[in-house]
Amino acid sequence: MGTDGAGAIVIMDVVALSLPEMTLLRRVLRPKLLATYIAVVGLGIIFIG
Repeated sequence: MGTDGAGAIVIMDVVALSLPEMTLLRRVLRPKLLATYIAVVGLGIIFIG
């Protein structure tokens, strides 16, 4: 069961917190909102994995 979470972390991390995605979101979101997005997604990845 422990290895399944590690795989989910890698898959989610690559898509959700990738540099191209941050570049696109930076154009759309204010800095405070972008920081909140990064924090929420990052914490979700940590808790799921």
